[in-house]
Amino acid sequence: MENVNRMDLPKFVYAGFFIRCCAYIIDIIIVKCIYNVIFSFANSLGNSNIISTILYNLVLLFYFAVTLKYTHGQSVGKILFGIRVISIKDDELSWDTVITREIFLRYIQNKIFILYMLCAFNSQKQNLGDMFSDTVVVKNREFDYFLKSKNNENNK
Repeated sequence: MENVNRMDLPKFVYAGFFIRCCAYIIDIIIVKCIYNVIFSFANSLGNSNIISTILYNLVLLFYFAVTLKYTHGQSVGKILFGIRVISIKDDELSWDTVITREIFLRYIQNKIFILYMLCAFNSQKQNLGDMFSDTVVVKNREFDYFLKSKNNENNK
């Protein structure tokens, strides 16, 4: 379907830091809501900081991994802002790619928040998780337009 080298996408296709940040804020609000619902049920088991931290991290990983895998690289925040994660090497995101990306983003990059700024200075707008998982975040409309124009060129 996509006869294009994903390493050679034009710069206007990549989603930058601020749009990604806005999508992330929406997603974190959703994760917090899910966590609060689950925690209110789990709270009957005892109120422990360790349990609540583990539970929050599991909800966070589950939310991002499942939404990225089953909605073609989009979470709710990404859908609202018209962006998505794509693999540079494959047509679809694999579970390995999604899990690798999310572990680096949520558990390593969250500890050193300045690493999120990498996408502001990288030509493909990649952050650490994207680099390790060979993914990029693209703007849907621009990416689809680029693919259509490349496919039209190839069909001539």
